[in-house]
Amino acid sequence: MSEKGGKLKASPQSKNGAPDTQLSPPPSSRTDRKALQGRSSSRSSSSTHTLGTLLLVLAFAACFLQMFLFRQPDLLNEQQRLQFFDNSAWTLDNSTLNRNIMGVELVTKQRIQSIDAISESKSTIQDVVRKDIKDMNLTADAFPKADIANDEHPIIQLLRNAGINDLTEKDKKHLPDWKALQRLYGNLDEPLIVGLETCASYRNMVPPPKRYAAVAGLFNTGTNAMEHHLRKNIVLNSAWQVPWGKHRMEFVRLNHTASGLEKYNQLEALPIVLIRDPYSWMHSMCKSSYAAHWKSRPAHCPNLVPDEDDRKRFGNEINDTFPVKVIFDEHQKFHWDSLAHLWSDWYNYYLKATYPRLIFRFEDMILHAPTIMKIIADCAGTTVPDAFTFQSGSSKSHGSGTTFLKVVEKTGDAALRVARMSTEDLIYAKEHLDENLMRIFQYSYPPMS
Repeated sequence: MSEKGGKLKASPQSKNGAPDTQLSPPPSSRTDRKALQGRSSSRSSSSTHTLGTLLLVLAFAACFLQMFLFRQPDLLNEQQRLQFFDNSAWTLDNSTLNRNIMGVELVTKQRIQSIDAISESKSTIQDVVRKDIKDMNLTADAFPKADIANDEHPIIQLLRNAGINDLTEKDKKHLPDWKALQRLYGNLDEPLIVGLETCASYRNMVPPPKRYAAVAGLFNTGTNAMEHHLRKNIVLNSAWQVPWGKHRMEFVRLNHTASGLEKYNQLEALPIVLIRDPYSWMHSMCKSSYAAHWKSRPAHCPNLVPDEDDRKRFGNEINDTFPVKVIFDEHQKFHWDSLAHLWSDWYNYYLKATYPRLIFRFEDMILHAPTIMKIIADCAGTTVPDAFTFQSGSSKSHGSGTTFLKVVEKTGDAALRVARMSTEDLIYAKEHLDENLMRIFQYSYPPMS
């Protein structure tokens, strides 16, 4: 709109909210018009440049908001739930995942690329981690554990004490880090023991000549190795198992006698019970199940919850779980809903027993066998020999026949601990493994994969 050769333009709003209007003076000459046009062009260019900059800033701001206000909570939630298979920790810092290994943060280009991959493909942190584990071999030597090479490292010293002095560099790379072991099994500076408060009662009830120690525990919990230690490393009579049978349920103690143990008095025994991390134990059961029976496939074992392939394979033979049947003999057959129920039920009977007994962890027996023998000797009122005899070879001629070195390696392998278990299996295990047993014996629940 024009009036008297001028331009009518809108200016900023006035205080009352209505737009003010003002009349621009007409150019007085050609030169003035060119100057005005130049200034107008300059203002237009400047406005365009400012607008472009503003749009660019807004675009970056939108990306920033999307990444950090919307994506970050998801990343952090995944982060909190996720502990990697080698139990090292990852944290989000300045858009980069930093890996903390032995107290030292290592930031790599691959971590930055992984963050970009998450944004571009909308994959989860687990997807990136699984690829990292496959590509970088995180559980082995992608980040070498330098302290393992140190001759003063606890694991190196343990193996040397056991007479294993010829470790190769490959052997050292597969040894567990002490801190990783503690993340799995709690404080390992000294053995965890249940039942020490019953030792005085045992010494008061049983005269020294009649005292004897005898081992008990589920299948695949190191009972043969413990029997070796009781026989070689303590000045005390011992039976190779409790008179009622080392694998049998505790409640048959007074009404069953194992073959060949008829001369032993059940009431005079000091049961030495071994418990093992249930996740590692279930894996060992897949290799050697002994008297336990349940449906399983090599590709899915340990198996607690059937998947689609299981249902195709076993059909109506399974329901919502994989029931376990343990057949000790024709008179003693027991049933459980799953391996998790078997483990929980079996050990709860010994935990709640009111007579003297000692319960040790399988993991502590590996790391603290001499200390454990001294504790048992003190409990029974006796002593240990000056020299300790380790069991460095396989402790049994049946089963997997694993050597001491392999046992140490596998005990600290967090990836193996959950291998072939589905997310549904892990959820089921957390719901049905006895929470009190897990807490008392400091066994950690693995993360959901």
